[in-house]
Order: sequence, then C-alpha cells, then structure tokens
Amino acid sequence: MWEELERRLKGVRASNANQKFAQLEAFWKSIPMTVVQTLLDSMPCRCQAVIDAKGYPTKYYITFYSYIPFVFDLR
Repeated sequence: MWEELERRLKGVRASNANQKFAQLEAFWKSIPMTVVQTLLDSMPCRCQAVIDAKGYPTKYYITFYSYIPFVFDLR
C-alpha cells in the first residue's frame, strides 16, 4: 500500500503537515479495491517467503523508514 501511495503522491507538495495528511487520506481512500485485492491475493506467497527466509528479509521487504522522507516532504 505504501508503494501505491508513493506513486499517487509523487510530485504532490504540501505546505504543512495537516495538508500532507489530508492528501494521504484522500489518496488512501481512492486506491481501487482491485489493488487491495491483488495485495490480499499475494499474502500466501508473502507469508511463505517469510517462513522460507526464517524471518529474514524477502523480496517483498521494504522498510517503512524508506517512506518517511516521502511522507513528510513539506517542500
């Protein structure tokens, strides 16, 4: 979901934190159910990848911290 939000908000600027959170909320609500369903459908493979990796990072691993600069970019 974070990747989808990043794509939708790329290049969208906010003048303050409240405006950024409003943008995030609006885009979050606009994500099509087909995207949500695709992510849900991929969960068995994702869970198996975590089991196979014994809890270590998988190809699906994206750290939340890589998105923090994007989320709070108020320029």
